[in-house]
Amino acid sequence: MSGGHELRPVPGPLVALVEDHVLMSAALSAALEAEGLRTVAPRPVALDEVREELCRLGPSVALVDLDLGEAGRGTSLVAPLSALGCRVVIVSGTSDEWAVGQCLELGAVGWVPKTADLDRLVSVVWAALVGQPVTAEVEQTRLLEAWEVHRVERDRALAPFGSLSRAEVRVLAMLVDGTSAERIAEAGYVSVATVRTQIRSVLSKLGVNSQLEAAALAHRVGWVPTETPDG
Repeated sequence: MSGGHELRPVPGPLVALVEDHVLMSAALSAALEAEGLRTVAPRPVALDEVREELCRLGPSVALVDLDLGEAGRGTSLVAPLSALGCRVVIVSGTSDEWAVGQCLELGAVGWVPKTADLDRLVSVVWAALVGQPVTAEVEQTRLLEAWEVHRVERDRALAPFGSLSRAEVRVLAMLVDGTSAERIAEAGYVSVATVRTQIRSVLSKLGVNSQLEAAALAHRVGWVPTETPDG
């Protein structure tokens, strides 16, 4: 060999597989490695750990499932990976087009239904690696529009929650967790009468008639407790 140096194969690009179905992940990993690509498939137990690991490894492409079981939603991985130059492709069985549109807005380059066969998924990875379109432009536009409509509707649904005081936010958060008025009073070092007054105010502001309805509404619109500027 020239110069006495041994020629060594150049490792292929790294593809991350973020998927909670072990068999699917293993089959796809084998198919990609047969194409000369390297793969990594972190167990999606804690998304913070998955994000840290992938940001450290720096994959060229990441196939991300949106529904990762108890670990949560893969959506949170899209922006940080995209910021590193990784081309994120959503592989999901979701029927919520707005969820895919949200990922596209966050930087994903496209999506593939989870029902796609291995050959299709492998071809998508190669397309992403060379910068070719993964999802048709007209479909991307439709998905982004679905996300925009959903976001407007969500913001409208969340608007009443913005009128809650800090104390009312705390009370509602505990109601959502199934905490009784008596327990809420104990935790806040206030009287049960005070808590019941706060609960009545929460119900009035949200336009519901019961604590169960308030909790159900919070779940339905995706309300997350946040600090408010007033007391």
